[in-house]
Amino acid sequence: MSNPKTLTIPYSRHFLEWLDQQQLSLGLTTYQTNRLCLIGIQPDGQIYTPVWEFDRPMALHATSDRLYLATRYQIWRLENVLEAGQLLQDKCDRLYVPRVAHTTGDLDIHAIAIDPNQNLIFANTEYSCLATLHPQHSFTPLWKPEFISKLAPEDRCHLNGIATVNGIPRYVTAISQSDVASGWRHQRRDGGIVIDIHTNQIIAQGLSMPHSPRWHQNQLWLLNSGTGELGYIDNNQFIPVTFCPGYGRGLIFIGNYAIVGLSKPRDYHFCGLLLEEKLQQKQAAPRCGIVIIDITSGDIIEWLDMDTEASEIYDVAILPQVRCPMALGFKTGNISKLITIGQPINLTPPQTSPNSNPETLLFRGINCQNSQLTPAIALTSNLSKQPIIDPPQATFSPPSSPPKNTTYQQHFEQGQALKKQGQLAGAETCFKKAILANPNYIPAHNNLGTLLQQQQRYNEAIICYQNTLKLNPNLPETLANLCSIYLLQDQLQPAEAGLKRALEMNPQCVPALYNLGLLYKQQAKLEAAIKLFQAAASHQPNYTEAYFQLAEIWEFQSQFTLAKLAYQRVQQLNPNYPAISHHIEFVKLNLCDWENYHQFINNIIQSGAILAPFQLNALPIPPELSQKVAQKKAASISQAISQNPLKFNYQKTDKLRLGYISPEFYSHAVGRLIKDIFKQHNRGEFEVFSYHLLSAHDEVTDQIIQGGDEFRHLDSLSAPEAAQQINNDGIQILIDLAGYTGYNKPEILAYQPAPIQASFLGYPNTMGAEFIQYLITDNWVVPDSLSPFYTEEIIYLPHQFICSQMDIDDQPLNRSDFGLPETGFVFACFNRHYKISPDLFQVWMQLLQEVEGSVLWLSLAVEETLSHLRQTAKAAGVDPQRLIFAPKIPHNQYLARMELADLGLDTWNYNGGSTTIAALYGGLPVLTKPGVTNASRMGASICASAGVTEMICNSAVDYQEKALHWATNPQELQQLRQRIKGRDSPLFDVPQFVKNFETALQQIWHR
Repeated sequence: MSNPKTLTIPYSRHFLEWLDQQQLSLGLTTYQTNRLCLIGIQPDGQIYTPVWEFDRPMALHATSDRLYLATRYQIWRLENVLEAGQLLQDKCDRLYVPRVAHTTGDLDIHAIAIDPNQNLIFANTEYSCLATLHPQHSFTPLWKPEFISKLAPEDRCHLNGIATVNGIPRYVTAISQSDVASGWRHQRRDGGIVIDIHTNQIIAQGLSMPHSPRWHQNQLWLLNSGTGELGYIDNNQFIPVTFCPGYGRGLIFIGNYAIVGLSKPRDYHFCGLLLEEKLQQKQAAPRCGIVIIDITSGDIIEWLDMDTEASEIYDVAILPQVRCPMALGFKTGNISKLITIGQPINLTPPQTSPNSNPETLLFRGINCQNSQLTPAIALTSNLSKQPIIDPPQATFSPPSSPPKNTTYQQHFEQGQALKKQGQLAGAETCFKKAILANPNYIPAHNNLGTLLQQQQRYNEAIICYQNTLKLNPNLPETLANLCSIYLLQDQLQPAEAGLKRALEMNPQCVPALYNLGLLYKQQAKLEAAIKLFQAAASHQPNYTEAYFQLAEIWEFQSQFTLAKLAYQRVQQLNPNYPAISHHIEFVKLNLCDWENYHQFINNIIQSGAILAPFQLNALPIPPELSQKVAQKKAASISQAISQNPLKFNYQKTDKLRLGYISPEFYSHAVGRLIKDIFKQHNRGEFEVFSYHLLSAHDEVTDQIIQGGDEFRHLDSLSAPEAAQQINNDGIQILIDLAGYTGYNKPEILAYQPAPIQASFLGYPNTMGAEFIQYLITDNWVVPDSLSPFYTEEIIYLPHQFICSQMDIDDQPLNRSDFGLPETGFVFACFNRHYKISPDLFQVWMQLLQEVEGSVLWLSLAVEETLSHLRQTAKAAGVDPQRLIFAPKIPHNQYLARMELADLGLDTWNYNGGSTTIAALYGGLPVLTKPGVTNASRMGASICASAGVTEMICNSAVDYQEKALHWATNPQELQQLRQRIKGRDSPLFDVPQFVKNFETALQQIWHR
């Protein structure tokens, strides 16, 4: 194979050392010279800069084994054809060969992104839109800015960059908001913008030719090319970090470093920019090449100059874990002579996925007419409590052709055979005999460890893995297995350290990727977890557990379309995966897809409810079934901690020492409601401790800290460590505020660190647990008829719900600001969409038909949810335009916005809790209908506490009739609203609530 042309170019003294430390190579394109250039290090330590000619190469996207390259009228996919460990010409560890080309025509493609489902999304600059490939046509448009009136090959705004968040396109840059052909050329100095494509909002403007937006370390970075600056967006403003001596275009990050491509301003398009003035002020000439910037200091630490070879760089890319890359072009004979053969495949016809279209996978609601895709409020499920079942494990086998079949190998092979047959005791004996015969035989130690781990004999498995690592510490799979046990035992710090070490040894170690993903998921570091699960799935495409974890996270983040697709992928890979169909159907509730609603409910009841306890609260199921599921959940928790029991002594103190435990001591629903109760406790009789299960901290956290005596973060502690801390603090009554909701840790309470433990407010059902002795509530939520379905002893308050003082924005709001009619009657429900049931929605549609000119105001959701709601409205004979959707806004504005509605409508199966209280606080009356479960009776309790029992309905008919009555009696409704605005009811009387609460606590303590 002939050698490609290479470049002779200067670079900084430690440039190659930096590449080596970061374990990467670079790629860049320059369409001025029609070149793709790769930059790596040869085995002798010298730089390697091969180049190949392509017709006008522009956007470049790279992974370790694949390049995507946009040229004048094609998008090429280049594949690495070398196997792991294979070298070409004894130096190149990657050989990228052009395999697939899609002919698009000249679209001036400026940026390429690959979504989590491997769909190619690109910035179609010529047509001012985001697009994807089409099997027949040049492209399929996915989204365009609202100010672009039509798709036309006119490069109107010069849309040029894509930033992805968790692999999904989220932000774009454009040089202007122009809607005429080449209009951007006249707004180069300060017309640049950044658009959030999920909301269609311009989040930054006044930029100068912005390029290359990138989401990194929870910040949106970009190149403000016209000023020569790298920076980030903060509060809608561009914050410069580094001045670069050239026109910046092409940006990629690794850790705390940014790699920026620089060009020399070439023609009148670049004249008149602030960059030109700054270069003159600094007495510097523009450069063409690459600079590497430490974003913590803003310093340029390394550079590479291309001045002698080109005057313009278009894009740069990182090739991770690649040392010396090579490619093939079309100008030599190499490409015709290279023949590689893939693995044989099964010729069974493939099953076609109904969701193979990128628009279905990613941009279902993002189209060229309406691109609003603001996530709805997430369902709080048992996100962090998913048990780690059968974590990925690696086993070691001896060489396939050992030089001699010795005794220890015979024992090992016999153990392997018995293990496959399920004869675990016999396999264990054989592995131990192999170790006895050869104590240094690694496969026997490791396989004995996996065998013991599968039997949940964790302490014995730890010893086996440790013995293996003593013999060879450089075994990432063994280290990952060991850390998976640490994770099971809630030893998060050694687990994280070990998993990171495993990935340093092998970045593609699937068990390490998966288990570190689990750890970050448990710590609410969801973006990091997503990347790890995606990496695990990319290296092991049939890995159901990775897809399931992705689905759970996306469900929690309200990205319900993605969650559904991930669950469906699990079902495709393993149709017998536990409860997978139930998970899919539950996500459909969030999408308001009610096609199989009643069948789903019947299946849940008949199957004994396989879903998590919290999810069942949204469904009309018998209370005895909820109790049964809760008891099963509690039993599993108690069983899990029984392997590591703790024994506590309980202290006696002069004052009754209370402990509140929650993951929501911040600006969350529960945190906002209760923040004022802590300072109201009688310090002569009570001491107040608060235990926060997350690291989140804001102004609500500060108020809770100031109101109590002690505040402790437990997020970094394991469950037994947290329980020990609570016991050491001498807590006498521990009050759980979260139950089986996300990021709570009922395992802590299962250790019984306090002699009395009670559930209050945050979880609308029984815990079914022996370790929760009391439930503090009121007669509205748990009347005598429902108390048999609670394992806790019920302690009754006059009123369960309380509302602390909240700030309301005082800026005047108009209905027109939110797309509402100025004169029509506005029904409103801002509850989460999974709480809406089909029978309730039909009642709402009947109300719209009965009240002329009325509209229904709901929370904004993903487009698939909105589409289902509109379709259902249309089927009911209601114009879908009468459904108005409210975007998420700051909480003080959210409260002020309530006044724009006329009447709140509560959901039936699962009432609004904090949402209903927020409505009442904002002066909006809410109509509610209690059912036979805790979750369906919260609204009645809240209305009673607010002194508006007339808003409590006895039946669906009563609900509809009262809604119609209020809608047609405006004077009476206005009187009711004035009464609510006074906030002189028990719902808003925090001091009296605390007195009642303290009476209940004393009652518990003296029993």
